[in-house]
Amino acid sequence: MMKKLTFFIGVSLLTFALKAQQVVAPAGGEYTGDNKSISWTLGEVVIATFSAEDLILTQGFHQSGLIITTVEEVSDMGFGIAAYPNPATDFVTISLKELPSEATTFGLFDSSGRKLLSGELISREKTLSLGSMDSGVYFLRISKGNQHVKTFKILKQ
Repeated sequence: MMKKLTFFIGVSLLTFALKAQQVVAPAGGEYTGDNKSISWTLGEVVIATFSAEDLILTQGFHQSGLIITTVEEVSDMGFGIAAYPNPATDFVTISLKELPSEATTFGLFDSSGRKLLSGELISREKTLSLGSMDSGVYFLRISKGNQHVKTFKILKQ
């Protein structure tokens, strides 16, 4: 009977420990605004940050929600494309060297993946208005037919 009780308590404690990531800290908090959020803890003793070129990894007990975005591009598009200025303030212009034979579309996404603007590229230049958008990072995805051909990372100031 004692072995069963000890086993049950051990499994219960292990299950409780693996249930969620938590940290016991003397102070902390969280704030969420329109498109921004911040969470923090004070007194965390085990934390490390590593960086290499444009990659940063912070690990420790307290980690905020992570957003992972993958970008897959086709190397042979059959046409040249550019997006400028970058960084942008009020607008971004999409410029095609020539019009492709297939329907070419664009989509502008925020960092959480929400589509903010979309449309078809029917001329060699298309100007997108960013004036009403918050400062931050946006992704401009260009598609030819049903295939994604180019994604631009746009910094809006």
